[in-house]
Parts: sequence; structure tokens; C-alpha cells
Amino acid sequence: MGARISYVLLAAACGVIILLMYRNMELSAETDYLQQRLVTPKVGSWIPEIVVRDIDNGVAFIGGSSNVIRVIYVMDPDCPVCEASLPGVKAIEDGLGKNSGNSLLVLSTRDAGTLRMYREQNDLKSSRFVHSDVEIHERLGVRVVPTTLVITADGRVSAAHVGVLDEKAVNQILVATRDERRHRAITMPSKEKS
Repeated sequence: MGARISYVLLAAACGVIILLMYRNMELSAETDYLQQRLVTPKVGSWIPEIVVRDIDNGVAFIGGSSNVIRVIYVMDPDCPVCEASLPGVKAIEDGLGKNSGNSLLVLSTRDAGTLRMYREQNDLKSSRFVHSDVEIHERLGVRVVPTTLVITADGRVSAAHVGVLDEKAVNQILVATRDERRHRAITMPSKEKS
């Protein structure tokens, strides 16, 4: 009889352990989701006009109204996730080259010399590199690197991606640059009172 109670208690303990493991997996998935939402810039938010100089001393506009769609890639040359994203950055650069007027701006807090060397070593010739600061990143809603944003011609974020730029992410970014409906301001007709 004592052995039977031991088996029942052992079975109950195993059931509790399985239940706790399942709940732990659920909590882990919820935590991952909330962390991703916390660090991803909000799609639809308006980015004010930010004027910066690229490392070649040209003027670049981030946010605000302009006549082009901008893709902003915020990175750090020493970041391993940014390094893993390099093929995706090149694919975006190639894809944007086919859409005249659209541009890829690469932002980093690193100095201009480091960014020039990174650009040359990785053959990113058509991207514009900008030495930025944390304040600019905060204004863009960027909290971690790498972060990729698509900013419409009217200054709204139409797509945002945090993490490795895999094939799926690259396709989403390029589609966001081509989908003209997402880049037009929507106006509602006003109701006139009679």
C-alpha cells in the first residue's frame, strides 16, 4: 500500500513538472514577443525632418517630407548580428538600385573613418553612410542594432525590422518601398453642414 501511494505521488509530481515546463514555455514566448514589440519602432509613426551629413560630406534627410522613399539601416560594424545581415543589406542595396530615387542610408555611431573602411571592405558603394548619434537613433525609435526602417515620402515609417536581415525581411523591406499605396497621404473628405 505504501508503494502504491509513492507511485501516485511520483505521478502527480511528474504531472506538476510537465505543467510547469509548459507554462514556462508559454511565458518565454510571451516575453520574447513583448521584448520584440518594445525594441521595434512603431509602424505608422511620423519621423520629423532630421538633416545629417554623410561621411562624404553630402547632406542627407531622414524623415520629414521629401520626394523619395528612404530605407534606414542602423548598425554597428562590430555587431555580429549586423555582420550576419550584410548579405541582406547588399540585397536591399541592389533592390533599391532598380528603383531610381530611393536610397539606403546606413547610420552608425562609429566615426567616419571606420565607416569608410567598412563600406570599402564590404563593397557597399551605393549606400550612403552617416555618422549619427544616440539622439538621432532615439528620434527614429531605434533601441537596438541592427534596425531597418522604411520611411515614406511623407515621413512615416511604413516598415520596421529588428534583427538579422534574412531573405524574408529583405523581401518585406523591398515590398514596402514599392507599394505606392502605403506612401500616399490619405485624406478624408470633410462633411459640410447644411
